[in-house]
Amino acid sequence: MKLKAKFLKNFTWAIAGSAVAIFFVHGVKAEVNLSKDAASKLIIGNTISGKHFKGAKNDSYIAKDGTVSTLRAGKPMKGVWKFNDDGAHCVKFEGRKKFSCLYVVDMGDGKYEKRKKSGKAIIFFSMVEGKMEGL
Repeated sequence: MKLKAKFLKNFTWAIAGSAVAIFFVHGVKAEVNLSKDAASKLIIGNTISGKHFKGAKNDSYIAKDGTVSTLRAGKPMKGVWKFNDDGAHCVKFEGRKKFSCLYVVDMGDGKYEKRKKSGKAIIFFSMVEGKMEGL
C-alpha cells in the first residue's frame, strides 16, 4: 500500500511539473490592450478582417486620412476614426451621433480582438495589409 501511495504522489508531481513546463515553453501570453502607438502601427493603412460578435462578417479599412470604410454583413458603412487618450480606437459611422471606442488586443498567432473597456470582445479579426478590394 505504501508503494502505491508513493507512486501516486510522484505521479501527481510529475503531471504538475509537466503542466508548468508546457506553460513556459509555449509562452502563454497575457491578453493586454495594445498601446496607442502599437495599435496605430498595426491598423492604420490596413484592413481589419474578421467577424462582429453577432456573427456578421466585418471588414474595415482604416485609412491614413482618418476615414474608415467598412463592409459589415454586406452593408457598406463610411465614417471617421481617431484614437482617444488611453489608446482606444474610436470610430463614428455616418448617421451616428458619437464615437464607439474599442481597445485592440493581441491574441497571438496573428489574431486580434477589439474590446470594450469592460473586456467584452466585439470584433474578432486578423490584419490584411493595405486595402481589401471592395472597401
